[in-house]
Amino acid sequence: MAEKRRKSISRFCGIDFLQNRILAGIKGEYTCNEVLRSKSMTQNDLISLVQEIVKDAVRLKDAYTDLRDVTVGYACVFAHGDAEYAELRKAAESMGQEIKSTPTGSVFLVQPMPTVAGSLRVLKIRIPDETRTERGDADFNVPDYQKFRIAVMGTPGFTIIPRADCEMIELMESGADVRVYFSDPPVEKQLGLATLE
Repeated sequence: MAEKRRKSISRFCGIDFLQNRILAGIKGEYTCNEVLRSKSMTQNDLISLVQEIVKDAVRLKDAYTDLRDVTVGYACVFAHGDAEYAELRKAAESMGQEIKSTPTGSVFLVQPMPTVAGSLRVLKIRIPDETRTERGDADFNVPDYQKFRIAVMGTPGFTIIPRADCEMIELMESGADVRVYFSDPPVEKQLGLATLE
């Protein structure tokens, strides 16, 4: 767990932060709050973090499914402390507008962001939650959700999550730094957004 956290933090704050800690002889766990005291989150930091989450989610998706050309419709960054949440939210606000407030965080419509799985424009910043130790998640648009649902039903790692207005399939792997979701209807449609062409 500590190694996963160090990798995640080094992606956010850059290797210089970790090297300086090592050179100074500082030992122990690196926390997001320590990182945020040393550097504020910028738009570019958030974009890089989201792109990394999507890239890791694509790897996980590809390891368990044959869905190779599906696009990402939504990504979520999991905050790991109040200070980090404030920084993430501030960076997201500078990239677009909040379109939905939920008990677990804020959803933003941002300018299309390039990722390895297509342009992303729906971004959520999740409030700190001890059940979300990963860095984030990505939700992919599946062309034939029902066929995919039948194919993965009962497969280890996949969980079907029914909701009042939609259904999601969650893919989790022990030790992974991301979660993967497939929603029906797709998140953009749930939010009433026109799909990107």
